[in-house]
Amino acid sequence: ANQFVHRLNSHDGALASWTAWVAPRTMRPAEAAGLVGMTESELRDVNRIPARMLIKSGSTLLVERGVHRTEDVSEELADNAMMSLAPDAPPLKRVSFRAGKRGDSVAAIAKRYRVSSAQVAQWNKATVQSRFKPGQLVTVYVPPRSSARATRTASSTRGTKPAATVARTTGKPAAAQRVATGATKAPVRAAKAAPAKRAASQPARTTRVARND
Repeated sequence: ANQFVHRLNSHDGALASWTAWVAPRTMRPAEAAGLVGMTESELRDVNRIPARMLIKSGSTLLVERGVHRTEDVSEELADNAMMSLAPDAPPLKRVSFRAGKRGDSVAAIAKRYRVSSAQVAQWNKATVQSRFKPGQLVTVYVPPRSSARATRTASSTRGTKPAATVARTTGKPAAAQRVATGATKAPVRAAKAAPAKRAASQPARTTRVARND
């Protein structure tokens, strides 16, 4: 300690090569590194910032001193400094829909939208074991791409389109009618033909019996 005090009095340079810097807004580490004149990897390493994380506004980071950062760290900043991070992910989209006629369970909806059952329960003030009533409004928060994919999946599981709807959407009414009715006409014709054949053969057998008698 005595050697430190003796050498400190004779030191003419800066007392520190690092200082504290407060992020003015929420930003990515690469942007913050550019503002303080450091590389992104060095800024991440010094401040222990994991990958795919954002630096939230008001966070205090340890950065190198520079031409524009020569002041000492204030006592207030030293006592209250904190760093807050947030996942670097796209904003979530709110999706609201009605539960099916038979109702949907929390687990089923979580699987459909690829989120956890605990999240679905929290968003709808329910429990993980709950089951929504038919027609009940359900809300989930998912990335935009996931919401579109889940909507298509949900609509495909509710049933196929009628033949008339398919004809209108495909623009081929003749083909749609053949597909819709072709499978039912053959059995009907077969059913009508069978009694006719039996009726035609029955009188012949009756006539032969009469003649023998």
